[in-house]
Amino acid sequence: MKKTFLALTAFLLLAICLAACSGAEPSLEGKLVVVEPAIKPTAVSMQVGDTLEVRLPTIPQEGFSWRVQDLDSKILKQDGEAVYVEDDGVNAAGGTTTLRFKALKAGKSTLTLIFAGSVDGSPEMSAQSFGVSVEVLNGD
Repeated sequence: MKKTFLALTAFLLLAICLAACSGAEPSLEGKLVVVEPAIKPTAVSMQVGDTLEVRLPTIPQEGFSWRVQDLDSKILKQDGEAVYVEDDGVNAAGGTTTLRFKALKAGKSTLTLIFAGSVDGSPEMSAQSFGVSVEVLNGD
């Protein structure tokens, strides 16, 4: 009886592991590298084909959005528009803005983002900015 229970338990654990792994196929697109604001300066290393995802806490202001101020577009290319998702917590005052960048070729680039907009048609910037040093390596 004990051997049957152990064999059944082992079989179930193996089945669960296989089911969990079945959706984890290697991506031809490269890996996802996530960066969020930190106290220390941020630097990231990635490979050609990888995607850099920057997640920034945001308190929305009408007409303002996170925008690229500095980027070497030969090394990194913005992939789509910035996406804002509201935090649904009880005491939430904002949410998170996510921007994605695709690594095109090997090299180094500084990525600088600013929270900017326009009020009454004249450009304005807030004091919010984010920067990250990115090194893209060949995937060889």
